[in-house]
Amino acid sequence: MLVRALALRTAALLIAGGALVAAVPEALFAQATGTIRGRVVETRTQRPMSDVRVTVTGTRLGALTGATGEFVISNVPAGSRVVRAQFIGYRAVDQTVDVPVGNVVRAEFALDAAAIQLSEIVVTGSPVAAERRTLGNAVTTLDVAELSSKSTVANVTELLQSKTPGVQILPNSGAPGTASEIRVRGAGSLSGYAPVVFIDGIRYNIESLGNFNPTGAGLAGQAQSSQVTSALNFISPNDIESIEVIKGPAAATLYGAEAAGGVIQIITKKGTRGEQSVRWTARYERGESDWHLASPVNYTTCDAAKMALPNSWPGCVGRQLNEILVDEPMRRDPNALRAGTVEKMSLSLRGGGDRYSYYLSGDRDDEQGVFFNSFNTRKSLRGNFTLAPSDEVDVQVMTGYIRGDLRLPYQDESAGSLLLSATRGRPGNVVQDTSGWGTIRPERSNLYNNTTRSDRFTLGSTVTYRPVTWFTNRLTAGLDFTSSLAQLVSGP
Repeated sequence: MLVRALALRTAALLIAGGALVAAVPEALFAQATGTIRGRVVETRTQRPMSDVRVTVTGTRLGALTGATGEFVISNVPAGSRVVRAQFIGYRAVDQTVDVPVGNVVRAEFALDAAAIQLSEIVVTGSPVAAERRTLGNAVTTLDVAELSSKSTVANVTELLQSKTPGVQILPNSGAPGTASEIRVRGAGSLSGYAPVVFIDGIRYNIESLGNFNPTGAGLAGQAQSSQVTSALNFISPNDIESIEVIKGPAAATLYGAEAAGGVIQIITKKGTRGEQSVRWTARYERGESDWHLASPVNYTTCDAAKMALPNSWPGCVGRQLNEILVDEPMRRDPNALRAGTVEKMSLSLRGGGDRYSYYLSGDRDDEQGVFFNSFNTRKSLRGNFTLAPSDEVDVQVMTGYIRGDLRLPYQDESAGSLLLSATRGRPGNVVQDTSGWGTIRPERSNLYNNTTRSDRFTLGSTVTYRPVTWFTNRLTAGLDFTSSLAQLVSGP
């Protein structure tokens, strides 16, 4: 019995000792991290730089500097680590630090302005980004975040105008909600020349919203003479980080045969991982637009024949023989033109933590045209989220919802348009109660109701898995759903 008791006690001690030995490495592993703190300044002025991205090379850890240039990166694996600081317009700087277990190490950076950047990273159809100089395609990159912060941008088409060499933007009719035609590689292709558009790697359809072609719009496909629409202008410029335009014929190798007309890659804003406070951005813009073109001016001579018909030419009653009447109906009639208004509101927030980041935004655009039956209203919501449960896996989810309400007026060459009616007007004459107008009065023309309500929902997700540093797997899936209701009432 004594021997058996000693054997049981010995076995219990061995089990307890084994559990203790197994628990020690686990506890040590749980504590084998440290913290990197530091500050980033500009070399020439020594002023602190905010919004500088500081990352730990080989990991998904990083942070953005605050207003004082300070940054904090927590839970960094202990040991020798390379820390990189990079900012648009400045040369990236690397620094090697030894991260102590359970302690803090500092890393100070001074960035120099870079006049030429030869190692820009662009997004391609392959699973990873590539340096611009290694690609055989002609790629133009627009820093939309910087452009929109310095000036007012109405839509995506305006961003591309005069900022992308070789890209042709054909003007639209000028009515609110109409779109310009974009040609990246000209009009020589037999299969069409419209570019292919991707948003965060998800194919985006930019075809017409399904509205009725306005009366008198001329030949189909002539954007310079008809009121065409495009879903590309649904996207809020305030949500875009950058745009890449691929113009080379080799783009079809990356994106398929449909990309023969070029590719427009839109990258929306996202949060950045790392310890940082929530950043809010609010913006409000308002403006007015008037009819500044010359409006038709009509002339009539009150000769003997007109003065003999007072019922048809009441304007010549009491006038002298051969007196000239002058009329500018579009300026005279208060129901013809109005002062157009543009109102834009946007609110966004972005932030992140050790293993996640987010970007949320809401926009509302309201544009009233100079004609009383012309307006375009757009409301949008966007949410981009990133989650990294481990150093090997990260998940990105991009969502967007857009509600658009569009009303198009008569096209200029239509018999119901005010411009044609004003051109054919005769001062002093009354034909079918037009009172100086040629074909129709504004009260009747404004009854033309060509409206389109569109709801658009986009959803995309990208899962990246890196089991080892030299092997990366990426899966991207997305949905682009549009529902449109068009209504056309020509009036009595």
